[in-house]
Amino acid sequence: MKSIAHYVPLAVRWQATAINVLAKLLILLVHIYRNTIGLVLPASCRYTPTCSQYAIEAIKKYGPVKGTGKAAIRIMRCHPYSKHNSYDPVYYD
Repeated sequence: MKSIAHYVPLAVRWQATAINVLAKLLILLVHIYRNTIGLVLPASCRYTPTCSQYAIEAIKKYGPVKGTGKAAIRIMRCHPYSKHNSYDPVYYD
């Protein structure tokens, strides 16, 4: 018996693989930031979870494009004059 992957067109499988690779690359970049620049800068994130952890969770949940957009919005909100609550998780639908 053939698996379901056999019936999925090859172009669709390649597209899914490319998106997965891009997501893993973006997560790797966040990890590199956390282990290099993040260690040098003082801890100043106002939110729980931290902005970098939020970015990783958003990319895993929403994919590389929408997840990066959500992470960018979160980073722009992370400043001393923010009126948002300190607890701001990635919302799961």
